Order: sequence, then C-alpha cells, then structure tokens
Amino acid sequence: MLGQPAGNAVRPGSDLLFLVRRDGRLDPVTGGSTPLPRPGGTVVLLAPGGRGTESPPE
Repeated sequence: MLGQPAGNAVRPGSDLLFLVRRDGRLDPVTGGSTPLPRPGGTVVLLAPGGRGTESPPE
C-alpha cells in the first residue's frame, strides 16, 4: 500500500483503494463509485513493488 498527496499523478498499475479528504472524511472505492481525488487530500493506493530492497523474513 502507498499513500500520497491526492494532487499527484497515480502510479501506473496502481489501484485507488480510498481517499482521505482534507476534512478527514474517508471515501472508499466501491463497486458503484470512485471518489475524485482533489488537492489537499491523500490517496491510498494498492501499488506494485515495494518501498525498498528488503527481503521478507524467512
């Protein structure tokens, strides 16, 4: 998962999970609607890849 400012472009291959609006309201993506990201909010994405090169613990 990745969080980023809503005004930034969404990474290719990412899926929007929900939007945290500037006023703190949480808008989830549902089968019937996708919230429109606006500057001042934060998007939470399901993104491919990781943040670093760490390997999972064995």
